Amino acid sequence: NIGTGYKRDYGSTRSNRRINSSSPLKTGAVVNTSSSSISVEDSNKISIIENIAKKQPLPFAHRDHVRKALLTISESVDFSINWQTVAAALLHGLDIKNIAKEEVWILKKAGISKEDIKTIIELTNKLNSISNRLYNLDMKYNYVLNNYMEYIVRSTEGSFDLLLLVFADKLATIATIRHTEREYLPKEIDEIYVPLAERLGFRDLTNELKDLAFKNSPEELQAILEIPLNELYD
Repeated sequence: NIGTGYKRDYGSTRSNRRINSSSPLKTGAVVNTSSSSISVEDSNKISIIENIAKKQPLPFAHRDHVRKALLTISESVDFSINWQTVAAALLHGLDIKNIAKEEVWILKKAGISKEDIKTIIELTNKLNSISNRLYNLDMKYNYVLNNYMEYIVRSTEGSFDLLLLVFADKLATIATIRHTEREYLPKEIDEIYVPLAERLGFRDLTNELKDLAFKNSPEELQAILEIPLNELYD
């Protein structure tokens, strides 16, 4: 029963979520964080977090891709993401506790509480734990792949926001893939995240992940997959 048991904030259940087929996923699309799902006040908080994130030594580009992917995924499944989850995308991989100490007055002035910081830290820590789990290239059995998917689901602890954050991180990573990741990342996406998205009913996300995994697969594999079946078996 992978994919059951997810609940939105404020008691809304998974059965109320639907795919919005009119808004296909485009990782590179510019998404307005001040959309109807995020208040003006919370949009201002996200802007403060974004400015802080840009000052950090680690490159900002990937985290910005995660933010954009998160917002486009949430729109495609018709889910109102909270601002703390967007902030977690922007601060992913950074030392948030230290940042909170250094930027304490800016955060207070923006109305960002200790509870907000705690929520963001918890989200990023859980995301790091899931994202950093080693993927075994030699996985050959369905039960092993199912166990991996179940691990992802269990690790999100029923948080739909965190689940979307995990997918956003993978979508952003495959969309901006480095040469050193081509050996394993497309395979991981195709064998773990595509079937998981499919089981959860995320049609647009499933198609986007499939497309990006194929485009970034080794060239020899692409050549085989593009051969018509009647020619392949002649």
